[in-house]
Formats: sequence, structure tokens, C-alpha cells
Amino acid sequence: PKIICSSVGRVRNVNCTLSPAFDKRYSYHEFSSEYGGNKQKWSMYHSDPMHKRQNKTFEKNLVKNLCKRIQM
Repeated sequence: PKIICSSVGRVRNVNCTLSPAFDKRYSYHEFSSEYGGNKQKWSMYHSDPMHKRQNKTFEKNLVKNLCKRIQM
């Protein structure tokens, strides 16, 4: 778990360039690390359709929660 947390932090702090995948809806970035003498390969994938859906859901929930707070 410690190495996973450090890798997640690395991805969040690095301005990585996503490469296009074979499917136009996806892009990815790969990087390597080493833990306990074992080489590890990490892959990060991004889906444009999923990103748009998540943003739409976030905005919908934000408006809903703001309306609830205003009515209190």
C-alpha cells in the first residue's frame, strides 16, 4: 500500500503527457518504479467519455447540494 500511495502521489504531481490509445476515446501514460528490488510498470488510463460523464454528475450533485443548503 505504501508504494501505491507514493505512485498515486507521483501521478498527481507530474504533468504527464497522455498518449493516444488505439481507441480514440482513451489515452494513457506509463511509468516505471522499483520496490524491494522488483521493477514495476504502472499504467494510467483516461477516458474522455467517462470524464465528461463524471463532470456532468459532479455539476448535477453540486447544484442539488447547494439548493438543499439554501433551503435550510
